Amino acid sequence: MRGSRFSLNTVQTSAINDQVFLVNASLGLYPDLLQDRETWKGRFGRSRLVACGAGMSTLLRARQHLHLSIEWEGKLRKVRTLTLVGNNPLQLEQLGLSETGRGAEESTADGQITAVILKPVGALAMIGLMLRGALGQLGEADSIERIVCPRLVITPSNMFGSRTVKVAYDGEVAWMNAPLTLRVLPEPLWLLKAVSRTS
Repeated sequence: MRGSRFSLNTVQTSAINDQVFLVNASLGLYPDLLQDRETWKGRFGRSRLVACGAGMSTLLRARQHLHLSIEWEGKLRKVRTLTLVGNNPLQLEQLGLSETGRGAEESTADGQITAVILKPVGALAMIGLMLRGALGQLGEADSIERIVCPRLVITPSNMFGSRTVKVAYDGEVAWMNAPLTLRVLPEPLWLLKAVSRTS
């Protein structure tokens, strides 16, 4: 006879400014990718092929670089990047970014967020990154850097008078006031998970 029981699991929650997210929050290239994907879907319909084509188009024409000042744990660093993505551990393992490796200052652990920084690259290198991501080997790429910490502050330095930044969080796109604060929230999200059993 088959039955089921339930177990409680926790998922780390984070926030960018006041917006809570579970998987990732980003600025730069990724918000553009999401908006382009929605445009393509509206024009050509919803399919995996359309989504893939939209993503490829966005990545291959990526030219605008972000100039960011990043502060964390008493450190300050200025970077030039195509995109910065703040990830919870939920997604890192799939991309091959969950273990200590090249570009990582420390391993990812509970209570920390990983800022993934993509250095400016050309079209061929971008295709290579896409393949590495699909194979779960993104952490081996020379153009990927990581900062692992519980909180960091991001200030764009090439905003030309604007105080707002386009940000994506868990698939949504919004404009937020700078500077942007990425942080892990003290309370996790509790999930009730069904566990099958045989008796």
